[in-house]
Amino acid sequence: MAMLCVNSLVNAQDKPATITPLKVGDKLPESFWQQNHTIYQDGQNTRQTLAQYKGKLIILDFWATWCSACISHFDFLDSLSNLNDGKIKIIQVNSIVGTGDTESRILSFFKDRPLSTPCIYQDTILKAMFPHTLIPHYVWINRRGQVEAITSSLMVTAENVKNLTSDRDEIPKRKKN
Repeated sequence: MAMLCVNSLVNAQDKPATITPLKVGDKLPESFWQQNHTIYQDGQNTRQTLAQYKGKLIILDFWATWCSACISHFDFLDSLSNLNDGKIKIIQVNSIVGTGDTESRILSFFKDRPLSTPCIYQDTILKAMFPHTLIPHYVWINRRGQVEAITSSLMVTAENVKNLTSDRDEIPKRKKN
């Protein structure tokens, strides 16, 4: 019984008291960088924060194991990450809420598909910070730690990544037809 109480206290400390949804232009709170996440990468599961990615362009890619459109972008996102000399970090995010994905389903999914980009799974925090109903869903965080854009897959292009990793530091506005 004592261990159960201690475990509840430890888990409660991992979650911020209140989560305010963020929008384009918002600066990320310090809790974004310090929050511990369960991350799968290169066959390993770890608990870590996102603090190591401060100062880089970050693209959070919200996805699910049953979303073929999400999965079809994995290789492209990995290549974007490799082409930009460490200036960009793609982070896959699989949320508990809305996907129906369990830990065992996620780990089984990765057995057949090795992933070199980090994947946060069993997420509840980032989904609350960046609420959405459709996936794939992309959140762009610029080098200054601000939400630069929230987009669909159409805006995830090599040109937009190049713009945000160069001195221009902005995504060009989409032209209307």
